[in-house]
Amino acid sequence: PLWMQKIGFEWLYRLLQEPRRLFKRYATDFVVFGLTIMKQWWLTRSSRRTTPATPLTPAPGKVPDIQLSSVPELFCPERLDAAEVRVIEQVWMNSLEGPEEGIIIDCGGAQFIDSTGLGLLMRMQKRCRQSGKQLVLATVSPAILKLLQMTRLNSIFTQAASREEALNKILNASAPASPSPTKTVPLHLDWSGAVTTSSVDGLWRGALGVIQNAADARSPVVIDLKGVQLMDSGGLGLMARLKDHATSQHIHLRFTNASPVVHESLRHEQMEHLLAS
Repeated sequence: PLWMQKIGFEWLYRLLQEPRRLFKRYATDFVVFGLTIMKQWWLTRSSRRTTPATPLTPAPGKVPDIQLSSVPELFCPERLDAAEVRVIEQVWMNSLEGPEEGIIIDCGGAQFIDSTGLGLLMRMQKRCRQSGKQLVLATVSPAILKLLQMTRLNSIFTQAASREEALNKILNASAPASPSPTKTVPLHLDWSGAVTTSSVDGLWRGALGVIQNAADARSPVVIDLKGVQLMDSGGLGLMARLKDHATSQHIHLRFTNASPVVHESLRHEQMEHLLAS
């Protein structure tokens, strides 16, 4: 029924229609994703109560080398979550207003970044590109590197093994160079788990950031659906909205590796055209 689709309870209707076939699948999804959501909520709540805000405090054992360069350097806190972003966002954004060629963000002490923290980094990347500056993530910790690889954002951010290497990349990028043909590399985004009405807002904001970066770099966007285990009408609507938005920005957006669940949902709603390249 249409009213159940609007409130995101299409899955309940399907469960009532085919309880034997769908109960085990839905129960497994609820256990897996329910525990994950509760863990994320508990970590976020605990960090708000116990983790002090340190917007520009260097990681332990690191002291800024003032003689290294006039390029500003920021230090990512151990947990860059929603609570921390509210404290440091304005300071970080203001650091981009100077005349310097770029900015270095030292991620050596960072151990956790949630979607809000990634959003801050992407907004800074967008601002740097708009102003012709170079943003470099230096000494990225293994935990953050793994996160960037999982979210396919490692291709968006320039990375360096040390602060000196980061400085060289910024200075070399600002130096005039002879034009050479460049290969267009698609920006990738992975979706996994449940893509439903309750999660579309966060997925929409994340995809918008990637599309904006693709527009700046004139690159196509690929969204991988291999890990999607549940998709309702809200998720299908999100796919259609992103296709329309990307087209309006003259960006080629493609959905790939659709799981059987996604294929079935698209077929049921006669929306298979969204998978066309």
